[in-house]
Amino acid sequence: MGECINCQQSLSGGDLTVPWEDGDNKYAYIICPHCRCKNTLYGFGEDD
Repeated sequence: MGECINCQQSLSGGDLTVPWEDGDNKYAYIICPHCRCKNTLYGFGEDD
């Protein structure tokens, strides 16, 4: 899953929001379960 851009801890267990789920997010993101920083996931869910 990767590491948080803010605290460098694992993003495992974080809250995932897929593209357009909240109405205006072009890219998916995960909210870090440790520091609550939003980590953008470019290319997540796109067709290859």
